[in-house]
Amino acid sequence: MLAAGVRPLEPYTNSKFPWPCECLTCGRRVNPQYSNVKNGTAGCKYCAGRKVDENTAVEFMLVAGAKPLEPFQGAKEKWKCQCLKCGRNIEPIYSVIKQGHAPCPYCSLRLLTIDPVATMIQAGANPLEAYKSVHTRWKSECLTCHRTVFPTLQKVRRGQKPCGFCAHRRMDVDEAKATMEEAGLEPLVEYPGAGKPWLCKCLVCGNKPAPTYNAVSAGGGCAYCSGRAVNPEEALRVMLVHGVEPIGKYPGATLPWTSKCKTCDRIIHPTYGNIRNTKNACVYCSGRKVDPDYADSVAKSKELRPLEPYPGSTIPWLIECLKCNWRGYTTWTRINMKRDGAGCPNCTTSGFKPALPSYYYVIENLEKSALKVGISNELSGRLRNHKSNGWIVRALLKFENGSDAYALEQLMLKWLRQDLQLPPAFQRGDGWTETVPLTSISETKILEQAKTLTSANYETVALGSLNARD
Repeated sequence: MLAAGVRPLEPYTNSKFPWPCECLTCGRRVNPQYSNVKNGTAGCKYCAGRKVDENTAVEFMLVAGAKPLEPFQGAKEKWKCQCLKCGRNIEPIYSVIKQGHAPCPYCSLRLLTIDPVATMIQAGANPLEAYKSVHTRWKSECLTCHRTVFPTLQKVRRGQKPCGFCAHRRMDVDEAKATMEEAGLEPLVEYPGAGKPWLCKCLVCGNKPAPTYNAVSAGGGCAYCSGRAVNPEEALRVMLVHGVEPIGKYPGATLPWTSKCKTCDRIIHPTYGNIRNTKNACVYCSGRKVDPDYADSVAKSKELRPLEPYPGSTIPWLIECLKCNWRGYTTWTRINMKRDGAGCPNCTTSGFKPALPSYYYVIENLEKSALKVGISNELSGRLRNHKSNGWIVRALLKFENGSDAYALEQLMLKWLRQDLQLPPAFQRGDGWTETVPLTSISETKILEQAKTLTSANYETVALGSLNARD
C-alpha cells in the first residue's frame, strides 16, 4: 500500500474490505481494497481521477463558465448550474465537461434543435406566443420582412423557412396584383394562390385569360396575345376568311372542327391550327383528298370503267379501259395525270405497254459490279439507253404480251429479295431497285430461274439479233 502511495491508518483485516488510508500525495482520506491495489488499481481515487472533490469540481465548472447551484452530485450525474454567459439554467455533467465540452448547450448551439424558441429564432422568426407543440401553427414575427407568420416547429426543424413570403411560398395580395398589372393584366377575382389560374382581363387585346401568378412572375403574360390561346370569335373569323363555314362550337386549336367548304359544299374536319397556316383549307379543293364519286367521274371521263370502289389515291384500283379493253390495276394518281390516255398503260403516251410484245432482260454493269433484271416493250429504246449507261445485255426472253413479262419480273424480284435475301447492288440511279451484286449470283442462274417461274410462251432472243431501236 505504501508503494501505491497510500499509508494505512488501521491494522490489516481482509483483502476485500476497505482499508482506511491517507494519500501520501494529496493528503485525502481514502479507503482502497488491498486486493484492488495489488492488481494495479491506484491507491487514491482522487489522484487517479475516479472521484472528484467537490471544491475541485466547483472550481473547474466556474473556469468552464458555469456556476453550480447545488452540491456536487458526482462526476457522472447532472449538476444544476447557471451559465455565466447567457444566464440560462443548465444541467451539465462534470465528466463530460472534463472531456472538453462546453457546459452550456445554448451557447454552444447544441440545443438549437431541442429548444423551440432558440430553434425558431435561429431560423429567422421570433415567436409571439407560448410554444404548444411541434404540429401547432406558432404565431411569430419574421425577422426579415417583419410580417406575422404561422410556421410549425416540425417543418422548421426539417429545413423549411418559417416565413412563406420570404421563401416565395406565399405572396402578398397587393404585390401579386402589382405584378399582374405590370404584365398588362387586370385581375377580375380575388388572388387564388400562386399556382392556380387567376382570371384577368388583358389590357392589350381585351380577352380574359387565366394565367397563374407563378407563370406571370416568370415572364409570362396574356395567352391570347402570345398566340397560345385563341378567342372563339377570332377563330370563327379566320375560318370564314379561308372559305370554311364551321358547324358547332370552337373545340380548340388542335382538335378537328366540323365545317362546310363554301367552294365545294363538302363536309370537312380541319383544325384551326392548320387552317391558320394554310392557303387552301379544304382537303378536297386542294387535292389532298379525293371524293370517291369525283374519282369515279374523272375515270369515266377518260373512258376508264372502275371495277371496284375507289380505294385511295395511291392504292391499286382495278379498272377496264373502254378504248383498248385492257383490264388491270392503276392508281388515281396516274389517272389524274395531264397526259393523253392517263390511267391505261396501253393508251398512255409513255411508260410500259402490257399489250405490246416485250422483253424480259438480264443486263450487267462491270463498273457498278451489278446485275439487273427488267422489262421493256419491243422497239422502245429502253435497252439502248441502258447500253449508253454502261450496261451489257446478257440474256433476253421475248413475250408477245407485255403483261406476261411484267408478271415474270414481279416473280423474279420476289425470288431475289425474299427467297435469296439479296440486297440491291447500289442505292441510287435508274432502276437500282431491280439490281443485285454481281458476286452474289450469275446471269445464267437468273435466266434458268426465270424460265422455271413463267408459264407463258416466250422466245429466247439471240443478242446479236436486236433491232437498233431496241
